[in-house]
Amino acid sequence: MVENVVKVLLKTLQRNFEDADNVLGRFEETHDDEECHFNRNYQALVAGHFHLGKAIEKINRQLNKKL
Repeated sequence: MVENVVKVLLKTLQRNFEDADNVLGRFEETHDDEECHFNRNYQALVAGHFHLGKAIEKINRQLNKKL
């Protein structure tokens, strides 16, 4: 049961990470560095994207630990 929930959680986090990555890429293509730097929503998404990646890494490290 827990194993299935972890799999679903990882899939959800990965999907959200990829979606955020796509949005960030599109935003960066259509805005200059200054617009990116001063846009609060963009900066919030950058922070969320970073932490999603860290969460995915941490969960995978925990799953790969030898007991």
